[in-house]
Amino acid sequence: MEVYISGRIEYIRDTTGQVHISDQTCKKFDRAEKMLRARGYELCNPASEKMQRLLRYSLGMEKMKYGYDGDFFSFALVTNIVSIWRDCDAVYFLDDFTKSDSAMTEYSFAVATGKKLLFQDREDAQCYINSEVYKDWEEAWLPLEGDGDEEEKKDSGT
Repeated sequence: MEVYISGRIEYIRDTTGQVHISDQTCKKFDRAEKMLRARGYELCNPASEKMQRLLRYSLGMEKMKYGYDGDFFSFALVTNIVSIWRDCDAVYFLDDFTKSDSAMTEYSFAVATGKKLLFQDREDAQCYINSEVYKDWEEAWLPLEGDGDEEEKKDSGT
């Protein structure tokens, strides 16, 4: 099963005006990727260097071929939505996804297209899970190591 990681992505501009993902964001997404890979999932990590290079290349091609003049962030969101639709079976939501308009758009799209939903945060799993799809919200709760919740999850037998 391929899983897309969704969460708030913080971008910074360097002195040349180039936009980059912050180190803190990269570390957060990398932690999620490692945990999900350890559970046997294939991953689509929008904060990975590979995905960022692909986005920049694709945006450059769109500008050359079609005269696209939109901004990087709009293009990134559309590209990520297409990736969720075409390549992924599930979406893993980091604990800060509700603080990002783009991640909330990814959530709405995942729900609308019937993707499996997984959450880092226990309260998000309880709040956002549709009981018609899951028997129990705990099926959708995958805490990251170091969150403090993983021990509680082990104790609960899930």
